[in-house]
Amino acid sequence: RTSTSVPDLYRLIINKGDNQTNSFSFDDSFVLNGPTSGVGIAKALELVNGTLILNDAAIDINLSTGDDDFEIPSTANLTLTQGTARVNGASTGITLDGGLTINGGTLNMESGTETYNNYIQYGSSGNATINISSGSLLVGNQIRRLTTSSAGVLNYNQSGGTVTIGVNTGDAGYVANRGMLEIVNTGSNFSLSGAGTLTFVRQNGAAPEVAALYLDPDNYDITGSTIVIGNANTPASQNLFNINSSVALNNLSINPDAVAGLQANLATQPLTIAGNLTINTNGTLDGKGLNLTLQGNLINNGTYTASNNTLIFSSNAAQGISGAGTEDIYRFTKTGSGTLTLSKNITVNDLLDVDQGTINTATYALNTTGNVTLDASITSTSGNGLVFGGTALQNLARNGVGQSSMGIVTVNNSNGVKVSNTGHSFIISNKLRLQSGVFNIGGSLLEFGTTATIEAVSPFSITNMIQTNSSFQDNGVKKNFPANHTTDFIFPVGQLLYTPVTIDLSSSGHTIGTTAGNLTVRPANEFHPTINDPTDFFDPLFDIDNVLQYYWILRADNITGFVSDVTMVYDDSDVLSSDPSTDETDYISARILTNNNPTEAVSKYSTAEVDETTNTITFTFNGDNSDGITGDYFAGNANAIPDNVVTYTTTGTGGYVNASSTYIGGLPTDGVAPTGAVLIVSSGDEVNFNVDDVKLYKTEIQAGGTLTINETQGHRLGTVTGTGNIKIVSSTASIAFPAGDYIDFFDCTGGGIDYAGTGSYTVMSGFPSVRNLTISGSGTKELANNDIVVCEDFTINGPTFDNPSDNDITVNRDMFISSGVFNSGASNIIEVAGTVTVNGGTYNGETSGSDTFGALTVSSGTFNLGSGGSVSIEGDITFSGGTFNGGTGAAKIVLDGSSNQNITGTFTGASKIRNLEINNTSGATMLGSVTVDNSLTLTNGLITTGSNTLLLNSGATITPANGTSTKYVNGKLSKVLANVGDDFVFPVGKSGKWGYAGVYNVTTGGLTWDVEYFATGATNEALVNNFTPTNTSITGVTQSEYWKISDSGSSQANIALSWNSESNVSAIQSEREKLEVMVWNDGISTWDNKGGGSFSSGHTQIEGSFLSTSLIQFSENIITLGSSDINNPLPVELLYFTGKANTEDVVLLWATASEKNNDYFEVQRSTDAEEFETIGKVFGNGNSLIQNDYNFVDENPQPGTSYYRLKQVDYNGASEIHKTVAVYYERGYGNSLNKDIS
Repeated sequence: RTSTSVPDLYRLIINKGDNQTNSFSFDDSFVLNGPTSGVGIAKALELVNGTLILNDAAIDINLSTGDDDFEIPSTANLTLTQGTARVNGASTGITLDGGLTINGGTLNMESGTETYNNYIQYGSSGNATINISSGSLLVGNQIRRLTTSSAGVLNYNQSGGTVTIGVNTGDAGYVANRGMLEIVNTGSNFSLSGAGTLTFVRQNGAAPEVAALYLDPDNYDITGSTIVIGNANTPASQNLFNINSSVALNNLSINPDAVAGLQANLATQPLTIAGNLTINTNGTLDGKGLNLTLQGNLINNGTYTASNNTLIFSSNAAQGISGAGTEDIYRFTKTGSGTLTLSKNITVNDLLDVDQGTINTATYALNTTGNVTLDASITSTSGNGLVFGGTALQNLARNGVGQSSMGIVTVNNSNGVKVSNTGHSFIISNKLRLQSGVFNIGGSLLEFGTTATIEAVSPFSITNMIQTNSSFQDNGVKKNFPANHTTDFIFPVGQLLYTPVTIDLSSSGHTIGTTAGNLTVRPANEFHPTINDPTDFFDPLFDIDNVLQYYWILRADNITGFVSDVTMVYDDSDVLSSDPSTDETDYISARILTNNNPTEAVSKYSTAEVDETTNTITFTFNGDNSDGITGDYFAGNANAIPDNVVTYTTTGTGGYVNASSTYIGGLPTDGVAPTGAVLIVSSGDEVNFNVDDVKLYKTEIQAGGTLTINETQGHRLGTVTGTGNIKIVSSTASIAFPAGDYIDFFDCTGGGIDYAGTGSYTVMSGFPSVRNLTISGSGTKELANNDIVVCEDFTINGPTFDNPSDNDITVNRDMFISSGVFNSGASNIIEVAGTVTVNGGTYNGETSGSDTFGALTVSSGTFNLGSGGSVSIEGDITFSGGTFNGGTGAAKIVLDGSSNQNITGTFTGASKIRNLEINNTSGATMLGSVTVDNSLTLTNGLITTGSNTLLLNSGATITPANGTSTKYVNGKLSKVLANVGDDFVFPVGKSGKWGYAGVYNVTTGGLTWDVEYFATGATNEALVNNFTPTNTSITGVTQSEYWKISDSGSSQANIALSWNSESNVSAIQSEREKLEVMVWNDGISTWDNKGGGSFSSGHTQIEGSFLSTSLIQFSENIITLGSSDINNPLPVELLYFTGKANTEDVVLLWATASEKNNDYFEVQRSTDAEEFETIGKVFGNGNSLIQNDYNFVDENPQPGTSYYRLKQVDYNGASEIHKTVAVYYERGYGNSLNKDIS
C-alpha cells in the first residue's frame, strides 16, 4: 500500500490458480476481523489455492481461536516471511495437507492452558510439507498423524530457525498414541540441517504409548543440527520422553535448563547420534537395553544409564568423553579409526570391546569389571590407565591376528586377569601396575616397549605376578631395551610358583649392550627335558629326581655386548634330591644354548651360582651377543645333567617313533621312544608317534618331512623348527596337540599342519598363523574361535570344514578344495591372495560378509556363492566343470582387479550369477556367456562380451541405468522384458564410444531383446548400401554409428537412441530436438523415419537421448540417428585416405560417403607422427549424401618417412582429426611405401 492506513478486512480468501505456484503477498500490515472460532464456521482467512505470503513485521493475525481446525489444503501454502500468525484456544490446530513455510516470521500455536492442544496434524496424501529456514514455529501440542489412521506422510525440512514443540502446559491435551513429532511411512522426509534447532518441551502425556520423538522416514538428511529435549518451561519429572528413530540424529542435548527429573529414554530400536550427545545437569538418558552409537562427543553433566545396553563410539575422527555427571556403562565398544579421549574416569561393568582406533585415557582411569576384547589401542599418559578391577576372573582377548597396544595397565583383581586364548600378542608402552591378582597371559606374548616399566603397587608375589603357560605353547614376556640401557629390570613371572628373573644392569660396567634389542623370559614348571635321557647316573634311582623341577627359557634378539648378572628365583618345593648322599647344596647351574651349538652341548657351571639360602641361580654374561644368551637355564646335581643332548635322525624311510629302524644308528632300546633328545625328521620321511608321552628337547621337521601324532597324547616336542608338516590324526571328538615352542615353526617361513582322521574336532585353537594348512580325512573339522592367517596354501581334502564363530580367514597364497566341504561362515571375511580352486569338493559362501579372492577356478565339485555379502575377485574367474551356483539374495561377485579380467566358462541357466559388479578401470572380458539374474553394477570399467551373450533376466537391473562414457557393456547386451509395456535402457558401446539405447512400451511380454552399438557407418552391414532417407524432410542420416536391435519374437516397441560428444549434433537445444529415429527398410533400401520426442531432461550437445514417436516392428532392425534440421550436421563419413610417393611429389587421395556442414579439410604433415604442421587446405562440399572424391599434392615432400593426416573443419568451427598414413619418399624414385597407421 502507499498510504499509512492499515487495511481493515473481514475475510480473506486465497484462491489463485489450481496449485501452490501463484502467490499473493502482504508486504504491509493489515487487520482481519472475521470469525476464527466455532465448529463449521468459515474462518477469517481461508486458503483454497495458491500461496499466501505474510511479509511485514507488524502483521499479527489469528488463524483459529478454537473449536475447529485451520485447514491448509494440498493446493495451498502459507508462508510467514515477517510477522506473526496464531493458533490458540481449545480443540483447535492446523490440518495440513499443503505447504507451511516459515522463512522469517512466527507461527505461534501456544495457548498456555492445560486443556488446550493446538496441534499440527497431517494426512496420508503425501502433500503435507513444513519448511523452516528462519523464524519461529511454536507448537502447543504435537506434530502428528491424524488420530483416526496410522497412515500419514509429512515432508519436514528445517535448515534454520527454531521449532519448539509442546509449549502448552499440562498433560490433558496430548494424544498418548501419537508422538510429539512423528515422521513415518513411505514417502515421508525428515531434513534437519544447518543451524536449525528443534526443541521439545514436554513428553506426549502422562502415560505415552509411543515415542515422543518417532522418526522412521523414507528419506532423511540430518546434518549440522541440534535436537533439544527440555527447556526452562519443562515441568519437573518428565521422565517418559522416549526416542524411537531409525535414522541417525545429529546433535542431541538433554535438559539444557537443568529442570529436575527430566529423563529421555531409548525406545523400540537402537539410536545413532552423528554429532554430540550432551546430558546437562539433572538430565538423564536411559538406554533401556538398546544400543546407543555416538559418532561425536559425550558431554555428561547429568546421568547416563545403560540398563544393560552397549554404548558404542564409532568414528574415524576424534571423540571425547567429558563432564561432571555419572555413567552407568554396561557394555562399551570402540569402532572407527579415530581417537576417543577421556576427560574423566569411567567404569565399564561388562564387556569393553576396542575393535578399531584408539582410546586415550590421558590421566584418567578406564575401569573395567568385566572382560576386555582389544584389537586396537588404549593409550595413557599417567594415572591408572586401563584398570582390571573386577571381583571375578576377567578375560583379556583379541578377535583377530595381530598385536594390541596398551599404555598403562593396572591389575587390581584378587581373582586375576587371564588372556583367554593362546597365541595373542599385547604390548604395553608405558607401565604395568601390579596391585593385586595374577595376570595370566597363558601362551600369549606380553611385550613391553623400550620405556615401559612394571610397577609393584603391592609387592610382587605368587598372588601378584605375571603367569605364563608351558603346557602347550608359551610366548612369554618380552622387554625391549634401548641401546646402552643401564637400569635393572625384573620379570615378575611364574607358573603356579613365583619365579622372577632379574636383569642386573645398574651394577658397575653392566649394560644391555650397544644395540637396541629385547629379552624374552618363559618359565617352565617342570624339569628340563634333556635330563630325561636314556641313561641314568643315579641307577636304580632316576636323574630326573635329582634336579630342579623347573627351568627358564631366555631368548635374546639383536643384543650386542650384553654385560649383566641374570638371577632366577626358584621355590624349595621344586628341589628334588633322591640320592641320600646328595642334597640341594650339590646343585650346579647349567644351560644349553639354542643357536650355534652344533653338538647340543650343555654348559655346566659350579655350585657357587646356586644360592640355596636365597633360592637363586645367577648367570653372568660378559659382552655376549644374542646367540650367547638364547637358551634354556636350569639347575641340579651335576651327575644328573648330561654333557650333550643326543640327536636322532630318521633314515629316509620313516617309521614308528619308538622303532630302532627309524633312525640312523638306532635307539638304545628298541621299542622305547627317544626322550630328552633332538629329533630330526628328514625330508621325505614320516615319523609316526604311536606311543604316548614322547618328550623331546628339540624337533626339526625338514622340508617334505612329516611328524604324525596318531591317536596318542602327552607329547612335548621342545623347540620345533623346520618347514615340514605336523599331522594330527584323531578318530574322536578331540585332539591332543603336542606341547612345544612353536614360535619359529608357526611363522610364515616355518612348517604346516595337517588335521586328519575320521574324528570331528576343533582345529587351529590358539594358532593365529601357520605356513600351510591341510584339512584331510573325514568327519567335521571345526575352526576354533580365533581368526587365522595361512601364509601360503590352505587345502581341504576330505572332511567338512566349519567356521561356526564366523572368524576371519586369510590365505596369502592359494586355497584348494579337492574333496569335502568348506563352510566359510555367515558374516566373516575370507581373503585369499591367490586362486581359490574347487576341483572336487564344495565351497559354501556366506549370508553376509566381504570376501576377496585373487582368482576363482571351478573345474569340478561345487561352488556356492551364498545368500549375501560379496566376493571380490581381483583376477580371472574360470568355470570349466562341476557346479557353479552364483548365489541368492544379495550375494554378489565383484570383479575389482587392476588389469583386464577374463570370465571364462558358461555362466547361464543354473549357473547364472545373481549379482555382478564390475569395478575395474581396465575392464572385464567374457570368454563365455553370462546370465545375470538380479543386478549388474558398472562401478568402473567396461564389460566386453565379444561373440558371447550377456543376458539380464526379467527381474534384473543395471546401474547406472544409462551407463557412462567409462562404464558400459562393450558389445551386445540382452534383456528379458517379461510384461507388455515394459521398458529398459541398454548401456552399450563399442570401440571406445558409449551409445546407450532403450526399448520402451513392448507389445509382447516374455521376449528377449538384444541391443548392440556400432561406432561405424551402417553400410558395414551387408543389407545396408546407402544413407538415403525415405522421407525427404530428413536432411541427413548419421554415417558414424548405428544400433542393431532385435527381439526373440515379433513384437513392437518404441526405441530410444542417445548421442554423445562424437555424434556431432547441434549446440542449440531446439535444433537437437529435431533428431529422429531412423530404421533401415530393406524392402526399398532407404531409411524410414520413426519420429523423435521425449528428449531427456537437461540434454546437452555431448549427451542426451530421445524416443521414437512411432512403434517399430521387430524382429531385427538396424537403427540410427537422423535429423530434420540441417544444423544437426552429424559426422562426415570418410571412406578412405591414401598417399603415394611420385618422383617429385606425394599425392594424397581421399573420399567421403556423405558430409554435413563440412567447410574444409586441413592437410597436415609430420616427420615424427607427433608434431604436425598444416601444409594445405581443400574445401569440402558442405552437405552431401553422395560420394565426394578429393586429392592434394605435396610438391615439397620431406625425404624419408612422412606422416599425413586430415583435419576436417565444420562451418561452426568444430573439427575432427581423421586417420594418419605414412609415406616414404626418396627423391627421383616413385612407388614408395604407403602405410595406413590409424
